[in-house]
Amino acid sequence: MSNVLPAPQPSAPTTSTDDFEAECFRSILGRTLAFFYRCNNDSSYTMSFMQGAIDALTGRPGRYFLGPERGSFAACIHPDDVDAVDAAVEEGIENRTNWSVDYRLVHPDGTAVWVHESGGGVFDDAGDLLFLEGHVSDARDRRERQREGLSSIAIKLVDEVSPLLPLLNKLKFVAINARIEAAHAGDAGRGFAVVAEEVSKLADESAARTGQIAQTVQLLEAKSRE
Repeated sequence: MSNVLPAPQPSAPTTSTDDFEAECFRSILGRTLAFFYRCNNDSSYTMSFMQGAIDALTGRPGRYFLGPERGSFAACIHPDDVDAVDAAVEEGIENRTNWSVDYRLVHPDGTAVWVHESGGGVFDDAGDLLFLEGHVSDARDRRERQREGLSSIAIKLVDEVSPLLPLLNKLKFVAINARIEAAHAGDAGRGFAVVAEEVSKLADESAARTGQIAQTVQLLEAKSRE
């Protein structure tokens, strides 16, 4: 009988399910220009967890928000967008629903980056709010496509409205002349005077509406430049 024992077989490397899922999460997140977060519902949106493209989107490293200084995330939001963000968060908390909002994050050098945030509140069994969590992703390409779309609409409206303005002015001038001629004609021109008055009113109303359209076009153009 041989005294030689069989060589031990190498054991297969073991990876826990949690480790595997964490690896998948990091790999997938690394392919996106986005980050996940968890924060307090305070005036600074003080962060307790962040992972992903923090530096690229905020212009600051993760340690700025998570280190001892606990930098304010709210202070990174563009001043013109703070109210919209706060309103979206408040509505989501009140209705126990997720919020979805676009806003700009201002980098230390003044650069503003459009982002999209989807988030929600986390509540305990008693219904008390524990914290906020969500996902912030780069929205620059989508905003640029929207801007180009608004710009094309504005240009189309200008092209359609601009030819109407001289025509309306001419119509009003004709109506004024018609009232003058009707006055010279006396009783025989009364019916024509009524028609001239209606034409003048139509011209005025059309001009007013055209002016409103022009204002809308200006607003669209301003919005497309944001």
